[in-house]
This record gives sequence, C-alpha cells and structure tokens, in this order.
Amino acid sequence: MIYIQKFNEKYQPSIKDTLNQLKYYFTTDGVYTKKLLDYNISNNRLYIELDIQGAYKEGKVERSRIKYYLKRGGFEPNGSSNFVIILSPDDLEWVKNWFSSL
Repeated sequence: MIYIQKFNEKYQPSIKDTLNQLKYYFTTDGVYTKKLLDYNISNNRLYIELDIQGAYKEGKVERSRIKYYLKRGGFEPNGSSNFVIILSPDDLEWVKNWFSSL
C-alpha cells in the first residue's frame, strides 16, 4: 500500500498543471454559477465550485471528467459540487496571480 501511495504522490499533477488544464471552465459563463468553475481563496485554501450538469456541453460526462481532474490534482471533495485543496505559500501566490490574469 505504501508503494501505491508513493507512486501516486510522485505522478500527481501540480496545482499549476491542474488549473491550466481547466482554464477554459474558469473563463466560460455558467448557468447557476458565474463561470462553469467558480473559485474562492480563503486563508491558504482554494475552493472550487462546479456548475450544474446542464451547464456543460456534454452534461454529466464532462462534469465527471472535471471532478476526476480535480481529485487527481489533489483536491478533496467538500460536498457534491465543491472541492478544496490546501496550498503551500508558494502555490498560494502563484494561484492568486493565475486567477488575476484571467
């Protein structure tokens, strides 16, 4: 079991890779939320909220794919459509700059 955990940690995408992969969803208007993916930064945590299934072109399939990318990137589910990750100080600064550049 330890080997699987070490393997997953070694090949887990960074927060930078995850956000860059999902950039389209942070810039496209949503139905229930302002954008398809909304974010909130509180202390050293990044919260991401997904819009309703009907807001995505492929519906449930596309929304499930986004959840997979977030989980693979280290985000933890915080409800049915919310995810959270604790950021290091360096990552926190990068994330703030990344969102301000959108």
